[in-house]
Amino acid sequence: ELFAFVKKAVEFFRAECPYAICDGLFRVDVFMNDYKELVVNEFESFEAGYYGKFESELAVTHFLKEYWTDKLMDVDQIRDLIGASAEKSIEENRVEKRTKTESCNQNFY
Repeated sequence: ELFAFVKKAVEFFRAECPYAICDGLFRVDVFMNDYKELVVNEFESFEAGYYGKFESELAVTHFLKEYWTDKLMDVDQIRDLIGASAEKSIEENRVEKRTKTESCNQNFY
């Protein structure tokens, strides 16, 4: 029951916050009230706090560094693709305009 509730809460969060980064690196804090109802206390970033044995802290820190480096590289690659696509589109428009102008000039003379 608890996991079904959390799954539904995560689906709701994703639907209501479409621009949030939610690819599994957050946790859902849940409590039960006096009426035996499950209630979401908060959605919290996995990075908000992780403490334990020194080795596990190092492992988590290493994982997070690699994770965010990969995400930022993906963003750079997407930006580059968008930029390349925009440059290609601009060049295609220039060629099209030049072709139309040349065609109009030939028909004019």
